[in-house]
Amino acid sequence: MYTPIQLKAELLSKGISLTENLINNFSVKYLEKRRAYGNPDPVELRHVRIPQELYLDPENLRLIVSINVETDSEWLLDYMDDIYFLINKNTYFKHIVSFPLKPAFYSQLLENKQKLSQIVTLYGGGSLGIFAYGKCHLVEINKPCHYCSISQNRDKGTDFVLTINPDLIYESVILALQDEECPAKQVMLNGGNFKDRDRSFLHYTSLLKSILRAVRDSGKKIDVHLIVYPPENLELLEELKDLDIGLAMNTEVFDIQLFEQYCPGKVETGGRQHIFDALEKAVSVLGKNKVYSILVGGLEPLESLKSGLTYLADMGVSPVINVLHTDPGTPLENFPKPTVEQILLMGKELQTIYSEYGFLPFYEDCGRNSIDSEAYKGLFQLTS
Repeated sequence: MYTPIQLKAELLSKGISLTENLINNFSVKYLEKRRAYGNPDPVELRHVRIPQELYLDPENLRLIVSINVETDSEWLLDYMDDIYFLINKNTYFKHIVSFPLKPAFYSQLLENKQKLSQIVTLYGGGSLGIFAYGKCHLVEINKPCHYCSISQNRDKGTDFVLTINPDLIYESVILALQDEECPAKQVMLNGGNFKDRDRSFLHYTSLLKSILRAVRDSGKKIDVHLIVYPPENLELLEELKDLDIGLAMNTEVFDIQLFEQYCPGKVETGGRQHIFDALEKAVSVLGKNKVYSILVGGLEPLESLKSGLTYLADMGVSPVINVLHTDPGTPLENFPKPTVEQILLMGKELQTIYSEYGFLPFYEDCGRNSIDSEAYKGLFQLTS
């Protein structure tokens, strides 16, 4: 018997294999996988309609987990008699699951006749995700982060708009929020980096302000989160003063040597210390529970990760752990993914930090590959 958090760790570690029954009977009412950013799945599945994520314990905790396809996984996602379920092919353990519903706004058109879903996607069943720039300067200089698959995904072509302006993002968010059945509780904005880091930051700030205006004009209470790379001029962070947002600038890897190994482009564009300086400045501008930083769980030893969690927390930054998925075509495609035990241990460390410092999660109830919401809820105590 698995607790929901143990099962999530199993699936993040080992991936999920999809049966033909599942693929052939995946209902159109459910949200299908779309790849605005990267691609964790075998390339041959790019044009196959498959689930994007699934709910564990659908009636209670509703933990969400990404469907990262591994064709040889011991965990199968299957279908029979109107029931979707996971089954372990070694132990025959069976667990009924469900999926987020496809929002009605996916079929809407904007004034320019583009599909709204080319701008906004539903992420994790609870976030309106907007990937605002489909390229990255780090890819252009041939020094992307080693786990990033933006190039491998976007180079194969997608139906997503490459660049988005403030007017387009305002119209898109307004329309998406008019979908009364859409369960989104946050809007999340991110995208690739420009060569000019200050211009890049100001571009995302401009889009962010359009989103905030759209949320205000919608009359809804909904969080707005921005994931962005720090500007070169850290005084530009003052642009965010008095904005009710969550800001993430990501550490990625705390160990300095591993950071330099896995994030070579970020070494050239400011480096790890610049990220820390930006986070410290952001806390002074926005305050507690407004500034976050993601660490990729599985790229460094637990002790190093633990040190990174504490270092960030002591600055007033809420740490987040996104569990590593090794995407096809990236330098890390054959890198060993973290084990179930490692994921549970890193979750317990994050849970301790959240409890001691009173932090809130970044991906509340919508983190597919992250474990911050589960740590915030204290679910890792159930694994001891």
